[in-house]
Amino acid sequence: MEKSVHMHTDDFYHYLSKGAILPHLPESNEQNLIVIEAFLEAAKRYARGGYDVIVDGIIGPWFLQPWLNIVHEGYEVHYIILRASKEETLNRATGRLKLDSETNTEFGRSDVGAIPSSWSI
Repeated sequence: MEKSVHMHTDDFYHYLSKGAILPHLPESNEQNLIVIEAFLEAAKRYARGGYDVIVDGIIGPWFLQPWLNIVHEGYEVHYIILRASKEETLNRATGRLKLDSETNTEFGRSDVGAIPSSWSI
Protein backbone atom coordinates (compact mmCIF):
# COMPACT_ATOMS: atom_id res chain seq x y z
CA MET A 1 0.00 0.00 0.00
CA GLU A 2 1.54 3.23 -1.12
CA LYS A 3 -0.97 5.41 0.77
CA SER A 4 -3.22 4.03 3.47
CA VAL A 5 -5.55 5.03 6.29
CA HIS A 6 -6.34 2.96 9.38
CA MET A 7 -9.72 4.07 10.72
CA HIS A 8 -10.71 2.96 14.24
CA THR A 9 -14.51 2.90 14.33
CA ASP A 10 -14.51 3.30 18.12
CA ASP A 11 -13.14 6.82 17.59
CA PHE A 12 -16.39 7.80 15.87
CA TYR A 13 -18.38 6.81 18.97
CA HIS A 14 -16.15 9.09 21.07
CA TYR A 15 -17.12 12.02 18.85
CA LEU A 16 -20.64 11.83 20.32
CA SER A 17 -20.46 14.50 23.01
CA LYS A 18 -23.99 14.44 24.47
CA GLY A 19 -26.80 11.95 24.43
CA ALA A 20 -24.54 9.01 23.59
CA ILE A 21 -25.96 5.53 24.11
CA LEU A 22 -23.61 2.62 24.68
CA PRO A 23 -23.39 0.92 21.28
CA HIS A 24 -24.17 -2.57 22.57
CA LEU A 25 -27.56 -1.55 23.98
CA PRO A 26 -30.68 -2.26 21.88
CA GLU A 27 -31.81 1.39 22.04
CA SER A 28 -28.56 2.49 20.32
CA ASN A 29 -29.59 1.11 16.92
CA GLU A 30 -30.36 4.49 15.29
CA GLN A 31 -27.23 6.08 16.79
CA ASN A 32 -25.07 3.18 15.60
CA LEU A 33 -26.39 3.47 12.06
CA ILE A 34 -25.51 7.18 12.02
CA VAL A 35 -22.01 6.43 13.30
CA ILE A 36 -21.52 3.70 10.68
CA GLU A 37 -22.68 6.03 7.92
CA ALA A 38 -20.30 8.74 9.23
CA PHE A 39 -17.22 6.53 9.16
CA LEU A 40 -18.18 5.09 5.79
CA GLU A 41 -18.46 8.60 4.33
CA ALA A 42 -14.99 9.38 5.71
CA ALA A 43 -13.64 6.09 4.31
CA LYS A 44 -15.13 6.81 0.88
CA ARG A 45 -13.50 10.26 0.82
CA TYR A 46 -10.09 8.78 1.63
CA ALA A 47 -10.60 6.12 -1.06
CA ARG A 48 -11.49 8.77 -3.65
CA GLY A 49 -8.25 10.51 -2.64
CA GLY A 50 -6.25 7.43 -3.59
CA TYR A 51 -5.86 5.85 -0.15
CA ASP A 52 -6.33 2.20 0.72
CA VAL A 53 -8.65 2.32 3.73
CA ILE A 54 -8.68 -0.16 6.58
CA VAL A 55 -11.81 0.16 8.72
CA ASP A 56 -11.09 -1.47 12.07
CA GLY A 57 -14.13 -2.22 14.19
CA ILE A 58 -17.02 -4.45 15.07
CA ILE A 59 -19.64 -4.72 12.36
CA GLY A 60 -22.62 -6.87 13.26
CA PRO A 61 -24.59 -8.67 10.56
CA TRP A 62 -27.52 -6.36 11.33
CA PHE A 63 -25.46 -3.46 9.90
CA LEU A 64 -24.33 -4.97 6.60
CA GLN A 65 -26.65 -2.84 4.44
CA PRO A 66 -24.51 0.33 4.59
CA TRP A 67 -21.55 -1.75 3.40
CA LEU A 68 -23.59 -3.27 0.58
CA ASN A 69 -24.65 0.23 -0.41
CA ILE A 70 -21.05 1.38 -0.92
CA VAL A 71 -20.33 -1.75 -2.95
CA HIS A 72 -23.24 -0.78 -5.22
CA GLU A 73 -21.67 2.69 -5.48
CA GLY A 74 -18.57 1.06 -6.97
CA TYR A 75 -16.27 0.88 -3.94
CA GLU A 76 -14.24 -2.30 -3.47
CA VAL A 77 -14.86 -3.87 -0.05
CA HIS A 78 -13.09 -6.82 1.56
CA TYR A 79 -13.50 -8.08 5.10
CA ILE A 80 -11.79 -10.26 7.67
CA ILE A 81 -13.60 -11.89 10.56
CA LEU A 82 -11.63 -12.19 13.79
CA ARG A 83 -13.23 -14.17 16.56
CA ALA A 84 -12.16 -14.06 20.19
CA SER A 85 -12.31 -17.17 22.35
CA LYS A 86 -15.41 -17.72 24.48
CA GLU A 87 -13.39 -16.84 27.60
CA GLU A 88 -12.13 -13.57 26.11
CA THR A 89 -15.61 -12.65 24.88
CA LEU A 90 -17.10 -13.19 28.36
CA ASN A 91 -14.28 -11.20 30.01
CA ARG A 92 -14.91 -8.26 27.70
CA ALA A 93 -18.68 -8.38 28.15
CA THR A 94 -18.49 -8.42 31.95
CA GLY A 95 -16.07 -5.49 31.91
CA ARG A 96 -18.27 -3.35 29.67
CA LEU A 97 -18.70 0.28 30.68
CA LYS A 98 -21.92 1.99 31.52
CA LEU A 99 -22.71 5.60 30.67
CA ASP A 100 -24.89 7.87 32.77
CA SER A 101 -27.35 9.25 30.18
CA GLU A 102 -27.74 12.60 31.95
CA THR A 103 -24.08 13.44 32.52
CA ASN A 104 -22.38 11.26 29.86
CA THR A 105 -20.05 10.11 32.64
CA GLU A 106 -18.56 6.67 32.23
CA PHE A 107 -18.68 4.35 35.21
CA GLY A 108 -17.89 0.68 35.63
CA ARG A 109 -18.56 -2.06 38.14
CA SER A 110 -16.29 -1.87 41.16
CA ASP A 111 -15.26 -5.52 40.79
CA VAL A 112 -14.04 -5.03 37.21
CA GLY A 113 -10.96 -2.99 38.06
CA ALA A 114 -9.68 -0.01 36.09
CA ILE A 115 -12.07 1.59 33.64
CA PRO A 116 -10.63 1.44 30.10
CA SER A 117 -10.48 4.63 28.06
CA SER A 118 -12.79 3.38 25.31
CA TRP A 119 -16.02 1.51 24.79
CA SER A 120 -14.25 -1.33 23.01
CA ILE A 121 -15.74 -4.70 23.68
